[in-house]
Amino acid sequence: MTEDNAASQALLRLLTLANRSVDICNPEPLSPILNRAEVISELMRVSRRGPFSMVRVLISRIESDLSRRNVWVKQLLRVPTKAQLRELPNHPDWRPETVVMIDGAHGLLLRSDAEAIFTPLEEASVRRRQNHFEALWQQAHISPELVRIS
Repeated sequence: MTEDNAASQALLRLLTLANRSVDICNPEPLSPILNRAEVISELMRVSRRGPFSMVRVLISRIESDLSRRNVWVKQLLRVPTKAQLRELPNHPDWRPETVVMIDGAHGLLLRSDAEAIFTPLEEASVRRRQNHFEALWQQAHISPELVRIS
């Protein structure tokens, strides 16, 4: 198994545990590991799971050519009441890592500069990162680019 495949498998295992929420904090424009069919399927499963389920993705910027080609962005836009995508460009609190958190209790850290490197997160770390995510989320906005492509 390659390291990249191991990271994808770890992400899929994490997403299959999700019951009500998935929060993704991604400083990169659009992470390729999130654009895989199995990952997209799991994100959509969570978004449709129940009346209070939600998928939230926070990224630093959305580039029009990438967002038009990116399958997971298109899928998120299909369920706007259950999935939200916001951008927060040039914020000093961005960390060079992608964090995927489910149900506020489990998480996975993916290094943005090397997606093949991943680390499962302890619950206490997930809580700290969830608080950080919430603070950034409150400052973020829906991209005008998303409005154009939806």
